[in-house]
Amino acid sequence: MNIELPRSATAFDVPTKQLNRRQLVKAGAWAAPAVILAVATPPASASTPAPAPTPGIPDLVFTNLSAGAQTRYVPGHSLASPPWWVAGYAVLNRIDGNTSVGLSYFATDPTAAVTSITLTLTVSDATGLLGTKPTVTSGSGWVASSGALSGATATYVFSWAGSISAGQAGQPGYTSQLTFSLPSDDLSKPSALPWPKTIAAMAIATNAHAATTSASAGQP
Repeated sequence: MNIELPRSATAFDVPTKQLNRRQLVKAGAWAAPAVILAVATPPASASTPAPAPTPGIPDLVFTNLSAGAQTRYVPGHSLASPPWWVAGYAVLNRIDGNTSVGLSYFATDPTAAVTSITLTLTVSDATGLLGTKPTVTSGSGWVASSGALSGATATYVFSWAGSISAGQAGQPGYTSQLTFSLPSDDLSKPSALPWPKTIAAMAIATNAHAATTSASAGQP
């Protein structure tokens, strides 16, 4: 004989026939938040737009940057022997280049002017180059500030003083063209050096956005 013990009523003891349309709607309303909370929210950074340029501040721009390696020949014999170029060989003498920096306004009413610029040239594989001060061949207002060698990277710094302004929105004014020479050890054969030499340039000024560019100097 089976004996059923009495038990207390629970929320689960609602007869199926009593789940009318209104109760089903209520049950769905309670279940919905659990589904919403289970959905992952995309990170805020994924939809954050890049910051817009600062209104009223001009941009520095490079007109160009070009560079080329120069060599000199080392004679292998005296003048009394066969011509020196028969047994002579070339060594890297320097890397020459030129560039200029402009100031371009995109503000509706530009008023600022740039009176000084710092130009940094970085050679990433500088084997055959020296970490001494570079040479300014020409360029009004430009001076060579410093040179440094750290591992295989050489850094050369130039500075410019003067005054440039855009005149009107979007129309740049430019510095004079800087013609420079980067010093070499004057001993290394170009064929034994890594090429091309990649030169990265950055120009900065106190009241303008910085500019960057790069160029390659191939084997002479």
